[in-house]
Amino acid sequence: MNTVKKDRPHPEIAEAAAVTATGVPTQAAFGDIHRPLAGSTVPPRQVRVIGLGCGDGRHTVLADWDTGRTAHEFTLHAKPVLARVAEDDRLNPGSGCERCEGLTGCEQPPRVNGLLGIPGPRRPRKRRSVSATDLRVHSRCPAQFHLTRVLHLRSGEPESEPVRRGRAVDDWLNERHRQGSCRGATLPATLPGLSEAEQPPALAMLAQHLLDCPLDGLPPDEHVRVQPRLTAYDPELDVLLIADPDLLYTRSGGWIWHETKTAARRPWEGRELMETYPQLPFAVLLMAAGVPGGDPRRSLIELEMLYESSSGCEEIDPGEPETQAEARRIIAELAGPWAVDETYAPKPGGHCAGCEMLGHCVAGRSHLEAW
Repeated sequence: MNTVKKDRPHPEIAEAAAVTATGVPTQAAFGDIHRPLAGSTVPPRQVRVIGLGCGDGRHTVLADWDTGRTAHEFTLHAKPVLARVAEDDRLNPGSGCERCEGLTGCEQPPRVNGLLGIPGPRRPRKRRSVSATDLRVHSRCPAQFHLTRVLHLRSGEPESEPVRRGRAVDDWLNERHRQGSCRGATLPATLPGLSEAEQPPALAMLAQHLLDCPLDGLPPDEHVRVQPRLTAYDPELDVLLIADPDLLYTRSGGWIWHETKTAARRPWEGRELMETYPQLPFAVLLMAAGVPGGDPRRSLIELEMLYESSSGCEEIDPGEPETQAEARRIIAELAGPWAVDETYAPKPGGHCAGCEMLGHCVAGRSHLEAW
């Protein structure tokens, strides 16, 4: 969609080549199934699979094989993967449920009527999914939400330093947490994707985390999940609710939902944390609805803030009635406009200066020129 995908799995390339080499050309009229084209076709002797970046126009050859090599690559790489998929009967709820025709009769994901606290749209719409980040971006600018979260457009401009730093810190923590606690861990000399000047602040934030890793001292029989995909379904709105906690682990029968944020300075003290970080009220509502489960009296939400020279951890009880009421208010205020929006009009403001979609937005550019 934007640039050539450089990490496309080899089985996927082999499958594409095999279908091209052996598939039957078909055509479908509107609303009809695909039917073989009339007339004879000559099977190809050579197959080329090309990756194309529709945003920058660059391309690369992913495979250039004769049909013998194509069959060999398919048998060796793609066929085992397809066999595992066909034989696997486990349920794996996620964003794919959005397009699944069997959702209404499926036992997963768990049903939570009215979790967003808003009425349905004025007229029927296709099933959608939504996350706390989706709601935050839509609140800032509906046009940016549509371009980045629905159409998945990306700018060719480099990402900002805070975004790169946060990703580098998250990647290292995720890999470390998959191995267990950070106790005794040795920090790397550098982190991928950061310039020389950006390395010291990011490494200092990791050093702050090592002082008080949430997995430190956790008994070995507890369960730890790193960035799990949590999903719930609201049948009244026909909306999938998606969340990806940084860390999810059990402690004494309850689940602990842990979010980690990196920042150059502390958030404004006059604003509630749940308003600053919509992931928190979203987590409150999901945990109050029984996602991911466990003993609700022992469940907790943690927000770990990492700064260059300090850190802090805030705890939120998802079972506390006042906390739930505040979470419902915040999420309903964010979700209400999103649920009924059909035009995704731009909302110019100070955020336009750092918007990655500015090149696609006349209103944003005009706002900055007049500012």
